Amino acid sequence: MFIWLSLQKTNFTTHCVEERIFNMIVAVIGLFMFLNVSDGHTRYRVLIYYTATACEGVLLYLLWYFLCGTKLWTPLEVGSVISSLFVSGTDLDQLLTMMHT
Repeated sequence: MFIWLSLQKTNFTTHCVEERIFNMIVAVIGLFMFLNVSDGHTRYRVLIYYTATACEGVLLYLLWYFLCGTKLWTPLEVGSVISSLFVSGTDLDQLLTMMHT
């Protein structure tokens, strides 16, 4: 999250140290929700943020599934969880498209 915020080039303060502290605090908030910290259109930022978050979740889930010694879920259940994640992402994209046009 800190790298994401650094790439947005926020200018909250004029001091470099205070800017980094601000970015660190907002990065902690960014772990739980999207927070827009710079001016401009947010549609693509939100889309990139939630896509990256979803890919991270799927990757960690698959790593857990294949590296865990006990198989708690069947492959059908794993596939349904991952596909429902992508369906909800598609719904979010459609909602953002309708709200920002």
